[in-house]
Parts: sequence; structure tokens; C-alpha cells
Amino acid sequence: MSKDGTIVAFNATGNSSLFGGQDSWGTVYRIDIDFKNINTGDIVGKVDILNDGNVSKDAGLRSPDNLVWAEDGKIYLQEDPAVSDFGKTSGLANSIFVLDPSVTNPSSTLTRVAIADRSPAAFPYNQTDSAPTDLGNWETSGITDVSNLFGNAPGSMLLFDVQAHSFKDGNIASQNLAEGGQLSFLIAPKANLVQDTQLFFGTSSDDTIVSGTPGFGGINDVLFTGAGNDKVDSPTAGALAGGNNVFTGSGKDVIDVADGDRIFGGSGNDEIFATDAKDYRLSGGSGNDDFYLGANGRALGGDGDDKFFVSEGGGNVISGGAGADQFWIATGDIPKVDNKNVANTIVDFQIGTDVLGIRGQVQGFGFKDLTLTNNDIIINGNTIATLIGVNTSTLTASNFVFA
Repeated sequence: MSKDGTIVAFNATGNSSLFGGQDSWGTVYRIDIDFKNINTGDIVGKVDILNDGNVSKDAGLRSPDNLVWAEDGKIYLQEDPAVSDFGKTSGLANSIFVLDPSVTNPSSTLTRVAIADRSPAAFPYNQTDSAPTDLGNWETSGITDVSNLFGNAPGSMLLFDVQAHSFKDGNIASQNLAEGGQLSFLIAPKANLVQDTQLFFGTSSDDTIVSGTPGFGGINDVLFTGAGNDKVDSPTAGALAGGNNVFTGSGKDVIDVADGDRIFGGSGNDEIFATDAKDYRLSGGSGNDDFYLGANGRALGGDGDDKFFVSEGGGNVISGGAGADQFWIATGDIPKVDNKNVANTIVDFQIGTDVLGIRGQVQGFGFKDLTLTNNDIIINGNTIATLIGVNTSTLTASNFVFA
């Protein structure tokens, strides 16, 4: 609803027994009401169809149920149980969609932003799914925008529920309940959450510390691993994981990095995996460390002979530090950020000491296939690396390793 109450969005949930089956899949409407002649009782309005589920049954929304028109201008829609053979449509479980009513063709903006998990792995407390092939048996019902309660932008945090109509047995039966269900948050990737920082200490032995361990939630926490050959996994906290500060000790540690993590290596030969992460800060400390990089991060090798492996992420700033370091600037994919070529930057490449590695290219690829100009190294027109303070045209084949 608009703030002045004159524009309202509403759904007609699909029903195959009415209107000769012409509205089996439901419709989303907007009504614009003109109250200027309310004193004479002459109230008029305009009704627009924002999305007709009957037009393209395989495309998305079926049987729209509840909705919320958030203050970001978008309409968030939920699905009621399907009323026709669900398998003949998209074949996807009930979902939540977002639609922009401000454009000329609102249905073209319909986007699925969440989907119910019907996998057996999602069954809690020994519950079972009595109709696993009936994908339309569930519904998402009841949704409200709670973004302002957490200081976030409108439309970034939504509270909703899932009604799992086919869930039976387990604690549902033992507690004489009707069916399964869940109250959930739908959170945009860039939403900020209020999260208390926890302080966690490992032991002097070999520890495996996974987010969700009591005291380490994997979100904005501070972790000291202690001595020993430790393993830390913070991304298992899910989509909200990250923002942790991890300090390793003297052992050979293996760290899996989440978005925004800051990793401070100790004196051991550590392995730091940030392949799926972004916006991180990595410091290897002393020792011969291996870094596996994601996107838009910072990586400092420190003392020792370190190795940096770039996958498909770009925008990293890399410093090898002391020692003979290896910078694997291409490992098959061209570095990208948001599907655009963005080079990685090396700030302290030492000719004669460090080496540049390239692998995963076509058979026979070698030094002759590189374009070296100014500070850049280019493959097939894509800049894969920028070397600060180095005129790359002075590089020779001896500065590279090809695998």
C-alpha cells in the first residue's frame, strides 16, 4: 500500500474450480483509487494486472498468496499451495518472489529470491515428507518487512513463515501437531546484522574449529587458535558468515575464509583458502604459506617463500613480502568481479627472486602468448595482473612458470 493509502496491491490466489479454470494460477493486481470526489460518493479507481500466473505457467509465480509492499518500492510475494499438477509447470518448490511495480511491464521483473528446501536433509526431528513429489504442497504465508528494526535499508530483511503441509511423524506426531513449518528471515546479502562479538580460544593441541562451535558463531567473532596444527572453517555459518578476526599459532594451520574475515597467520606453514570469499584481509606471518584467493581482498605473505593462487576472482591486492614468492596470476579463468575483467595487483614483485605462474590455458600456451605493456600482463585482451613499479616489457620467460 502507498503511504497515502490510495494505491494498493493485492493477490487473487489461484482456484481451478472458479471461472472455468481461467484463474487456476492466480493474479497480482494493483488498484489506484481516486478519492478527490469522496464527498459526493464518486470514488473511481484504475486496476492494473502486475503479473498473471496463467499466461506463462512454466515461468514462475503460481497461486500468489500473501504479499508486502516494502518501502524500497518492491512487492514481495508468497505462494499458496498449487491447485493443478505442479510437475507440469516449473517443477520448483514454493517460493518467494520480488516484483517491481514501477516499471512499464512489472511481470518482466518477477524474480525468485527464496525457495523451500524439500530435500530429505532438511527434515528436522525425525519428521518425514508424506508427499515428496508434490512440489506445490507447501506454501510460504505471511511476510513483513522488518528492515528498519535492524537499521537496514528497506526490503533487506523480511520475516516470513513456511507451512510444510506434507511434513508428518517425528515430533509433529508426538506433540499432536498438525504439520511442519518454520519461521524464517529472508536477508539480502548486503544487509547488516546486529551480532555480538564472541571471543574463542583454541588449545595447544590440534583443533578443528567450525562455525557453530559454542563460542564461535562465525559472524564478527575473534578467534585465537593457539599452538598445534589447527583447522578453522568460518564459512559454514552460512550466508551471513564473515567479519571474523582469526589469529593462528605456531602450527601448520588450515583456514577457510568467509567474506570480510581478517586472518593473521603465525609462524607455521599455513594454508589459507579464500576462493569463495571477498573483501578479506589475509596475512601469512612467517613460514611458507599458501594463499588461495577470491575477489576484492588483500593478501600479505610476510616472511617466507609464499605462494598465491588466483582462481576466477579479481580486484585483489597482493604483497609477497620477504622471501622467494610465487604469484600464480592465472589458473584457468580470467580474473573477474561481477562478471567483468578486473586484474589483480602485485605491489612488490622482485625480478630475479619472485616468479609469476600461469596454468590452465590452452595446450602449448607460453611466454610468446602474453602481451606485456606498461605495468600489465594481458592474455587474449584481458588484463590478468598489474605489477606496481615494474615495466612488464622488461620481463623474460625466466620470470614465468607455465603449467
